[in-house]
Amino acid sequence: MQNRLQRLMAALEELGADGAIFHAVEDVCYYSGFDNDSLAVVGPKGRILIANALYFEAAQRAAKEFEVRSYYGASFASVLQGAVKDCGITRMAYQEGKVFHDQYLAMEAALPGVSFVPMGILGQKLREVKDETELAKLREACRITDCCFWELTKILRPGVTELDAATELQYVMAKKYHAQLSFETIVASGINGSLPHAVPSDKVMQEGEMVTVDFGAMWEGYHADMTRTYSLGEPSAKMREIYDIVLEAQLAGVAALRPGVTGAQADAAARDLIASRGYGEQFVHTLGHGVGLEIHERPNVSYRAADQILVPGNCVTVEPGIYLPGIGGVRIEDTCLITKDGCEVLFEAPKQLQIIG
Repeated sequence: MQNRLQRLMAALEELGADGAIFHAVEDVCYYSGFDNDSLAVVGPKGRILIANALYFEAAQRAAKEFEVRSYYGASFASVLQGAVKDCGITRMAYQEGKVFHDQYLAMEAALPGVSFVPMGILGQKLREVKDETELAKLREACRITDCCFWELTKILRPGVTELDAATELQYVMAKKYHAQLSFETIVASGINGSLPHAVPSDKVMQEGEMVTVDFGAMWEGYHADMTRTYSLGEPSAKMREIYDIVLEAQLAGVAALRPGVTGAQADAAARDLIASRGYGEQFVHTLGHGVGLEIHERPNVSYRAADQILVPGNCVTVEPGIYLPGIGGVRIEDTCLITKDGCEVLFEAPKQLQIIG
């Protein structure tokens, strides 16, 4: 934590601030270790976590390097005033994208002697490079997700609904691996596979259909993100064709990941291959995104990310897809770590088509 706080203070100085207040739970967690209802105030003279009284003891246990204060029995304004004063802040950076207008007005009224400096994306940028503590948590999240890949080969069957499969996966992840879901699992079978963000439904999976499952485990706040497309029996020639193209594109995207490459260049490695096979218009999203305390964070791996240069310690996804309305779809995704000379795929689950049954 100390290194993170030192980097924060140096970045704030460049921004023209001498302290900061964090509202976003992922940033509060990043600096304090506590991930629930609270605000983090960091300045040259101290670090204070302002917690809801319901979580006061939990915050004290988690935020070892912060003084924890509660606003129970006192006005929030007075607690905030005291925290900002005791931390020695006169120019406070704040997360304008995470604060409602009425919250900003309340802070402004409570702190008449303090000037406010918009933080922009500073909080996200400081979390882009993962340290060894974070990587250990990400690796464990990915290990559990790998285990659940094999569990899915037992869960997915003709006659089972998408919703039942998603629910069973959540149960297994919690019961057997003691992990939470990274996000709401996507199970999309048959024609629903053409919906990139399909919601599991009462649709019954049928023999011969492909099933796309986008899922991941969360371990101590860190998210894994995997997508695999399975086939319930032999797939049609068309679906086999697009599976092979998506797999080739996914491998090309992974091969493109290395320090110095931009998000746009990595995206192009997969996108251009899919376009060359005649399915460019059916790849309707970006190649990937950063992953960590948020399931979607910087850096982006996108045709719009020419300004985002990958560096060692970045964790990003690579997830090309082809979606054919009325027919189905395929997506294959890995979470990857940028290393000093390339990248490491954090999953071991195979990407060759798994034919179940």
